[in-house]
Amino acid sequence: MIAAGALAAAGAVPNARAAEAQIVPTPRALPMPSTPASRPFLSRNLAARGYVDEEYAVRGQATVVDRVGEGDEVVARGAPVPYATRLLVRRPVDARRFSGLVVVELLNPTTLQDDDPVWTAAQEELVRAGHVWVGVTIKPVAIAALKAADAQRYAPLGFAFQQSPECRPAPGLPGVPGSGEAMLASPASENGLAWGAIAQAGALLRSGSRENPLRDLEPRRIVAAGLGESADYLVTFLHVGHPRLRLGDGAPVFDGFVLVGAGLADVPVNQCAPPLPQQDARRQLPPSRVPVISVATSAELTRTLHLRREDNDDPGDPFRRYEIAGASLAPRPGDGNPCEEPPGELPLSWALNAVVANLSQFLFQGMALPRTPLVSVDADGQLGRDGFGNVIGGWRLPQVQVPLASYSPHSTPRRADDAASVWRCSLTGSTRRFDSAEMKRLYGTRAEYLRRFDAAVAEAAAARLLVPADATALKAATARTAPNF
Repeated sequence: MIAAGALAAAGAVPNARAAEAQIVPTPRALPMPSTPASRPFLSRNLAARGYVDEEYAVRGQATVVDRVGEGDEVVARGAPVPYATRLLVRRPVDARRFSGLVVVELLNPTTLQDDDPVWTAAQEELVRAGHVWVGVTIKPVAIAALKAADAQRYAPLGFAFQQSPECRPAPGLPGVPGSGEAMLASPASENGLAWGAIAQAGALLRSGSRENPLRDLEPRRIVAAGLGESADYLVTFLHVGHPRLRLGDGAPVFDGFVLVGAGLADVPVNQCAPPLPQQDARRQLPPSRVPVISVATSAELTRTLHLRREDNDDPGDPFRRYEIAGASLAPRPGDGNPCEEPPGELPLSWALNAVVANLSQFLFQGMALPRTPLVSVDADGQLGRDGFGNVIGGWRLPQVQVPLASYSPHSTPRRADDAASVWRCSLTGSTRRFDSAEMKRLYGTRAEYLRRFDAAVAEAAAARLLVPADATALKAATARTAPNF
C-alpha cells in the first residue's frame, strides 16, 4: 500500500504550476449508513452476487486553477476551498475474493444527476473477477440532485464557491440549446473543484488512514474510468491533474485510465474558463506514463476523431484506441422513447468486460494490451460500411463479424425540432434484422450460421477481445435464440 498520510493541503503553494508536483492530501471520510428510510442514491442489491455497496461522505480542500498560456501550466485562483462529496463503494463481502484492482468511476452527471454507466456495462467482469468499484460524485449539479432525492442524507455535501459577476459558464451539450448553465453549475458552486476531489479520492483509497473505506483490502492498483461527459472530465484531468497531483512518494494517484466516448465536449478547467478551440492540443490525450485506454463507439466516432492516436507500447506512454464497430454510446431510455426505431441490440458490455480484464492483466502480469484496427472513415468523415450495412473495421464483436442484422449506431428522432431528442438519438443505436431470404443467402442453413458464429467467438476469445466466460455465454445464448431460416 502506498501511504499518503501527513500531507500538505492541495494548492497550498500559491501560483503553483503544472511542472511543480503537489502532494495530494488524504481527505476525511465518514460512513453514511443505510437505513430503511434512507439508502444511497444508485444503491444496488448485490447480496446474491457476494457484493455490498457502502457510501461515504468525503471532505477535503481543493484549489480552483486557471490555465496559463497555451500549454498545461496552471495557476491557482486563490486559497484552497472546502468541498464535500461522496464515494459509493461496491466491494466483495469476502475480502479474500478481492483481486487487488480498484476501478474508480467518475459518476456521469449528463442527465443532471449521478449515473454509473461504466459499472452498468462492465459489472459482470468487475464482480466475477473480484474487483472493487468506487463511484465518485464530481459535479455540483449532481450534488443538487442528491439533495433533492434525500435532503437529510446529503445535506453535508457541496462544491460551494461564490463566482464573480463576470463569470460566464461555458456552453453545455453541443446542439442542445440552454443546456449550459443548467448542466454546469450555479454561481454559488464550482466545477473546477473536481480535479482536487478526484485526486484526493484516489489518495484516500491508497492511504493508511483509518477512514479509508478499503483499508482492510490494501488495493494494489487503482484506475480511473468514465463514460461520456465523465470521460471528458478525465481528458482535462490528464492535462491539469495527473501530471502535478502526486502521492507522497512522487507516484501518480492513478495507475491507468479508461475513457469511453470521450471527446464530444470540452470540460473547462473551471466553470468560468472559456472552452478550448476544437483543434486545441489540450483537447487531445497526452502521454501520461500510465496506460490510457480510449474506447469509442461508432455513434460518436466521427465527432471525436481528434482523440485518435497511434497505439503505443512505450513504457512512457502506453496507449490503446479501441473503436467498437456498430456499438452505441448511450442506452435507449426505458420510457418515452424519443427515437423512431427499436433499440439497438449490440451491447457495449462484451467489449468493456474485455477491456477491464486486459487492463488487469497488463497491470498485474505485464501482458501486452491487444490491438485492433480502427474503423474506416472516408475523407468526408463518413463511416465505411460493408455489404450488410455494418461499419467496416474496428473491434468487431461476433454479432458484427457474422451478422444476422445491420447495426446502426444512430437512431432517427421522432421530432427533428427537439434538440434534446436529436442529441439522444444520435448516440443510441438501432437494429435492422435480416429477413429469412437474406439469412439463407448468407449462410444457407441455421447450422452453418452457428458453426461460423462459434468460430468467430473462438477467434475473438483467442485474441482477448472476449472474456472466456462471455464467449461461453454468447455461444449458448445464440444457440438458443438464432432463428430458423
